[in-house]
Amino acid sequence: PLTGTVKIAGAKNAVTKLLVASLISNKHCSFTNVPDITEVAITVELIRELGAQVEWNRAKGTISTITPELESTYISQRFSGSNRIPILLLGALLGRTDEDIVVPTVGGCNIGKRPVDFHVEALKALGAEIEYRKMKKDGAYFAHAHQGLSGAHISLSYPSVGATENAILASVRASGTTVIDNAAIEPEIIDIILFLQKMGANIHVDVNRRIVIQGTSEFYEVEHRVIPDKIEAASYAIAAISTKGNVFIEGASQADMLTFLNHLREVGGGFRVKEDGIEFFYQGPLKGGIHIETDVHPGFITDWQQPFAVLLTQAEGCSVIHETVNENRFGYTETLSKMGADITL
Repeated sequence: PLTGTVKIAGAKNAVTKLLVASLISNKHCSFTNVPDITEVAITVELIRELGAQVEWNRAKGTISTITPELESTYISQRFSGSNRIPILLLGALLGRTDEDIVVPTVGGCNIGKRPVDFHVEALKALGAEIEYRKMKKDGAYFAHAHQGLSGAHISLSYPSVGATENAILASVRASGTTVIDNAAIEPEIIDIILFLQKMGANIHVDVNRRIVIQGTSEFYEVEHRVIPDKIEAASYAIAAISTKGNVFIEGASQADMLTFLNHLREVGGGFRVKEDGIEFFYQGPLKGGIHIETDVHPGFITDWQQPFAVLLTQAEGCSVIHETVNENRFGYTETLSKMGADITL
């Protein structure tokens, strides 16, 4: 059994996007609760290549950055496939410069096709010109907005987190008003909106997945704390209950984990919400026989299904998981089967 206390780090899917967002202005931005992970290191390298002056105190979990001038609008091919951050640089840079911008193709985990069509369509709606060109080894996206960006009505075919972020970043410096319909509303999206509001943006989060952005060119210095990682919190929670233990997860947010907690209670997992985190514990035999279908937030997010599958191997009865977001996200089941799990795809 696992017992004790663990403090979760800042969310990877928030801090990397916040660092990109800092490129929009020429003012100082400081971040706390920054995790010391490879994804952050890669993103720091990316923005430094563009002219950002970055001080990262790994021990204290802080980053201070300012980009007085863009020294380059070309991201080298060495970042090709490193992660999914380069494509977001289009949104951050298109409003800051009228020069040509070149970013390499995106990478990320091998969990299925993750096209950037929605990103490109949203940015084109704002007035950007974007084309994909094949390079020596990998391709790259070439983009510019020589006449500047103008507000537009963007309706996403799917509430993609990345496309929503890209559209928001580009809209901040676009002239006029931009309306994004069917936008993603993940906690990380709200976090970047709060950061941009501190920076000087005027952004409304409306009903029915609608986000409205008023373009601006006046910016301010920002201090911002990165939200806790809801995926890491869920992983520790599953580890505690699967091993019949008791673990207090400092920093875990009930609001960000609402749907996860509902499903956990459905199978008989125990938890207590406290002022500074959530305590997770085993409170008797786990009951299977449930059906989980992944969805965008506020549904049961795709990142929670792998650890939850581990929990269900310890529950009585047969349960079903239906993955609707990433078609290759069951790769881990082969390993669990070798360990003795009874899993059928």
